[in-house]
Amino acid sequence: MHGAVDNKNIARTHGRSIAPPIRIQVSKKKFMLRIVPDTPDSSENLRQILVLLHLQLMLFTVTGDLKVLNCILGLQNHACTFPCCWCNGQSPWTVPGKLRTLSNLCSKHKLFQDSSGNRRKAKNFPNVVHQPLLPHPDNMLVLVVAPPPHLHLMLGAMNRIFNALN
Repeated sequence: MHGAVDNKNIARTHGRSIAPPIRIQVSKKKFMLRIVPDTPDSSENLRQILVLLHLQLMLFTVTGDLKVLNCILGLQNHACTFPCCWCNGQSPWTVPGKLRTLSNLCSKHKLFQDSSGNRRKAKNFPNVVHQPLLPHPDNMLVLVVAPPPHLHLMLGAMNRIFNALN
């Protein structure tokens, strides 16, 4: 963090200077996006929060649990055919999936809407049923703007170590 003294606003008391105000310039900030009791995680609820906070006007990265990431990216839940938010892979995961981009998500959503928007047919459009909520350039990889959650990375690593020790 860098501090800058604003000489115009130095407060004075009986002719003596007191501590000048400091402006703090921070390039990256972290904050909790949502704590709303008794409110389900859904694309529409998350969209309302982003609009109320005017976050759709700025670039940001986001992380959260996998359900929230899917909601933010406009994907269906993890029981769908293409559950991964970072690639278009599908179970049984024998073929590597192609990494998703925001433009890919937007185009699949438009095709889904143009084809009647029937959720039963969402698998034909890699399960993109809502417009993504991230205001990044279209060619941006989802992996960059929504990196994997730390908890899931650590759980996966620890599970492998634990299984190897047994």
